[in-house]
Amino acid sequence: MRAFIFLGIWIWISQRLRRCSLEQDTRADAEPTRKARMLSGPGIVLYGLLGTFAFVDWVMSLEKHWYSTMFAVIVIIGQILVAYAFSVVLLTLFRKQEPLAEVVTKNQYHQLGNLLLAFVMFWTYVQFGQLLVVYSGDKPHEVDWYLHRIAGNWKLVVAGLGLFHFFLPFYLLLFRAIKRHIVPLTVLATVLFLVHILAVYWLVMPAFHQSGLQISWLDFTAPLGIGGLWVAFFLSRLKAAPLLPQHDPGLQFAFRYGH
Repeated sequence: MRAFIFLGIWIWISQRLRRCSLEQDTRADAEPTRKARMLSGPGIVLYGLLGTFAFVDWVMSLEKHWYSTMFAVIVIIGQILVAYAFSVVLLTLFRKQEPLAEVVTKNQYHQLGNLLLAFVMFWTYVQFGQLLVVYSGDKPHEVDWYLHRIAGNWKLVVAGLGLFHFFLPFYLLLFRAIKRHIVPLTVLATVLFLVHILAVYWLVMPAFHQSGLQISWLDFTAPLGIGGLWVAFFLSRLKAAPLLPQHDPGLQFAFRYGH
């Protein structure tokens, strides 16, 4: 019941924001944008609150004696990071189509690269913060959660996350040349997107395989199936509206920023 409530509220907010955006395409005044901003402020607070309950229900409850007040923050920051990575990939796929071809430059990639760097660091910071608190407290019901996630060949997953989710993207995104060139930034965003799926897998599956990683065919088909349905729906909605918002009062600042 809670899952239906959470998803229902989130879908309603997203549809309401989309409706405001489409309405702005047809109007020269900024009233639809003002409506969207009035909803977005409380919406951010509501998403964090409902997200905390949802991620406790769906993930933290798998190991009933473990809890962390930082857990929902870790998941939400990861979602933001994945959203920016997905945006970079989409921008590359559609950048040669009108009207994006006339306005997209290296400046947009540079700013998206900066945001990727910020949230790579932020995600690592909250992950390490949780680990540090648990390590300092040294309580059995808290430490066990990490022991399950470094048991056996789970160590290889941890090493992969450390390398491809933090060290490599953090180092490369420090360079201006990487952020201002389309191919390397897109490749890096794709890697972050895929590796974050592994990060979510690492949060969930050790609760079921505490002695070590056990790979099943469902580990690949379930994400591909659900992800495929989501992408198909997303692309169908994307085609229903212009790629570039019309009459959006923020666009004049967005394309001037960084010049």
